[in-house]
Amino acid sequence: EVSGIHPYSADGGASIIRNNTNLLYNHTFQNGISNWEIANESCSCTNAYIASLSDKFRKYAMVIDSTDSTATNNTVSQNTINLAVGEHTFSAYVKVSRKFIGDTPGAFIRVSTVNGDVLAVSEKLTDTNSQYIRLIAPFEIQTAQSVHRHTIQESPSARFSSCSFLSFS
Repeated sequence: EVSGIHPYSADGGASIIRNNTNLLYNHTFQNGISNWEIANESCSCTNAYIASLSDKFRKYAMVIDSTDSTATNNTVSQNTINLAVGEHTFSAYVKVSRKFIGDTPGAFIRVSTVNGDVLAVSEKLTDTNSQYIRLIAPFEIQTAQSVHRHTIQESPSARFSSCSFLSFS
């Protein structure tokens, strides 16, 4: 599915990735939360919903809202299609609109094999931000395979939203 978002790679500086085909299902969230799995390891007190945006590139974002102090490791994830051998980049535009609390606050993205072996992890956002910030997790696979991509909120009492992109470099 072609996206209006054109990601950049960060290998030695910013350069345009020529392939702008998003390899995720329902990455625009136009069909609500279909194709996305929402999980919370500690309680059922996390709310995930789709919000409308008035943005140049995105019409919708998934919002993860957690107000209970026991809510940790809130995860939105998706298994991908079978990816070709080579370099890929998973990215998400993330905005944290309510302050994190807890010992290990933050939101980040991760890519793993379907067996759970971690292939890439982005930097962690630990504070609120007024604009969307692009997190990237570049990875390489040696054999064609499906991968599991995650957007994770590690701490309770936070609210964040994201728009995701997976591309073949």
